Amino acid sequence: MGFHLIQFVHTYGYLAVFLAVTIECLGVPFPGDTALLTAAALAGAGQLNLALVIVAAAAGAIVGDNIGYAIGRFAGTAVVAALAPRVPAAARWLRLGERFFARHGGKTIVIARFVTELRIACSFLAGLARYRWRRFLAFNVAGGVAWAALYGLLADLAGRAFTRFPGLVSHIGLGLAAAGLLVAVLVVVLGHRHLQRWLLADDGELARPAA
Repeated sequence: MGFHLIQFVHTYGYLAVFLAVTIECLGVPFPGDTALLTAAALAGAGQLNLALVIVAAAAGAIVGDNIGYAIGRFAGTAVVAALAPRVPAAARWLRLGERFFARHGGKTIVIARFVTELRIACSFLAGLARYRWRRFLAFNVAGGVAWAALYGLLADLAGRAFTRFPGLVSHIGLGLAAAGLLVAVLVVVLGHRHLQRWLLADDGELARPAA
């Protein structure tokens, strides 16, 4: 996938970034993050324009998330009903996620942009919870631009460093990659446990009868 993605970005440039990010936001397993990082690294090497890469990624995030929001708002109930017989836990987890989102909406939209699993579901849940579209759009734009700019700038710097010091970067890169992998695993494991406890606590609280 990696080699083909590089070819895809090389061939179609900014359009590739826009499409990759948009498709990923719709829940399709497509490497939107990797497309952005690849394009930004190419910008650092002088082959693309970094500003246009960031604009393309941010636009893809905004468009894709708003399509996900529309699906959740206008077809969310039908989607949950269709999933329920095949995935027994789907309806319960979507219900919990909807309640969680209704309580922590705005910050969830921004934070979710930086976590792959969350950003795929966040816009759908926002629509399902009938979160106000104007507020969703405002937080969505903020998160999309911040994500594209941060990832784009970091990858651009990496591309520039690799062009100037390829030998040094390759050795440092191995150490950073190993450390990054370890941190990612810890974040996923601890974050999943914390989120699960939080959702279950919300569910129990909301389930109690009013006094």
